Amino acid sequence: MRKLWLALLVTVTLFGYKPYGSVRYNRFTTVEVTGALMEVRDVAEPADLRGVHFFVRVDNSTVDVYVAPKEYYDSLGISLRTGTALTITGSKVNAGHTDVVLARQIRWDGVNYLTLRDADGRPVWEVPRMT
Repeated sequence: MRKLWLALLVTVTLFGYKPYGSVRYNRFTTVEVTGALMEVRDVAEPADLRGVHFFVRVDNSTVDVYVAPKEYYDSLGISLRTGTALTITGSKVNAGHTDVVLARQIRWDGVNYLTLRDADGRPVWEVPRMT
């Protein structure tokens, strides 16, 4: 029995099992999405993805991009208009019945960019800031 539990623990650790409702950045599913900003929306559910989402038009589909918690996004003072061309780098993950891109970096206007996560996916809003 002890070997079975140890095997289960190793399997869960190696394959990154996560309980339902737990959405995590996965650096192995990194994608780059380029398209036009269609909508900025404050989304309440699921709880793991509560906050600001960008809905980006890519070809004939719309991609849901989780940006950051609303409080953090609001503190940045960024105001993007509908139709702005964006390039988003992030992790494409499954959140229930839909795919969502967890944004690591958002670029627009050729020179502006916003970094939201480090290369391993740790959100900048969770890192203690030195004052």
